Amino acid sequence: MKELIIINGPPGIGKSTISSRLLQMLEDSVWLDGDWCWMMNPWVVNEETKEIALKNITFCLNIFLKSKSYKRIIFSWVMHKKEIFDDVLSRLDGIPFKKHMITLMASPEALENRMKAGGRKEEKIKSALKSLPLYHELNTTIIDTSNKSVDETLEILLELIV
Repeated sequence: MKELIIINGPPGIGKSTISSRLLQMLEDSVWLDGDWCWMMNPWVVNEETKEIALKNITFCLNIFLKSKSYKRIIFSWVMHKKEIFDDVLSRLDGIPFKKHMITLMASPEALENRMKAGGRKEEKIKSALKSLPLYHELNTTIIDTSNKSVDETLEILLELIV
């Protein structure tokens, strides 16, 4: 059975780093970063651009789920509300798969330090910190990465999905 591994969390938490490493570790896998489906300049969030992103994401997820070449699909994106998860999952074409919903979290201090080290602007840092409580309301498995290395986080994640 196919597996959809959803890696969620606030901006700057390490979703791309973890997903990239996970892709290297798992045979027969593919990685889709939701941000790839929504890159634009200027970055505008409105109903039209949200719908475009969701259509792009679910098109790609459906193609990967139907493909005989991949057993595992790694999907990373910032999804801070249950409605976003539900919307994405409802658009998948009834293909049977096992889903793993993982949220990477960190303390506000650890997240702020990572975002500053990554060169994120103050407004993005404030927005990410403000969104932290929303992630605890999701029906996902939370991995606290505050005091963990990438390798330690991957070890925990692998125990959850393999």
